[in-house]
Amino acid sequence: LNSEKRLLQENQKKYILSKFEQSNCSPLFLILSLYEAKNWKSDCKNIELPNNELELIEKFISNLNKIHHFNPFFIKNIFGYIYVSRHGLSEIEISEILSEDLEDDINLQNPILNKYHPPIKEKNLRRGGKNELIFPISILSRFYYLLNPFLIKRFIDNQELIQFFHRQFNKAVSYHIEDNQFKLYEKLFMYFKSFININKEYDLRSLSEIPHLLFKIKRILSHSNTIVVESSKNFYKDNIKIIDNEFISQYLIKKSSG
Repeated sequence: LNSEKRLLQENQKKYILSKFEQSNCSPLFLILSLYEAKNWKSDCKNIELPNNELELIEKFISNLNKIHHFNPFFIKNIFGYIYVSRHGLSEIEISEILSEDLEDDINLQNPILNKYHPPIKEKNLRRGGKNELIFPISILSRFYYLLNPFLIKRFIDNQELIQFFHRQFNKAVSYHIEDNQFKLYEKLFMYFKSFININKEYDLRSLSEIPHLLFKIKRILSHSNTIVVESSKNFYKDNIKIIDNEFISQYLIKKSSG
């Protein structure tokens, strides 16, 4: 709060501490409560916090749009891609995937590209060398700054990958993207599939993520309550062929040498 030049009134402090004690002194609850308190005015009497971590996280995610003005499609996509990945994603991977979304989705272009974020294009060699839009780095930087207490970086597959730090954050995100999970798995799969080279070899990240993503797609398709179009069913059938003996051999060799 000091870094934001905000000061809580005594009644506000007491209220937060009482809710903190009711949460069994959960550090995550306290951090999220302080984030929420940044939005309180000093003379505000009717202050109220959710009763548990999950509700606080949902409020935090909602405020990313309502207060911090991040586009809701962007919020759902960036949370979703991190969630559906096997071990998280690198900053470069997130930037490249969101750039492709920006290129392909008019719902992202209209609210994101403006005089502060003019359209910038560069060649995307994974998609035929076409000139495609780049997602504004300033938006991602601001997002990472706000999410910093809830993210963790781990060195996996020879890269630094971003994951959610708290199990409850994963749970809240799973609810937030529930209606869009299949498309997120498909998109992330196609991204990693595009890293195959002329010798039909994948990099270690693709070898790690592709089986995980296909397994998750299969689980969604096999769920009795899942309604999917025929093209989605064919997506799995067409792509499961990738995981052959050569694919497994590549993974074992690159994993052992990495």
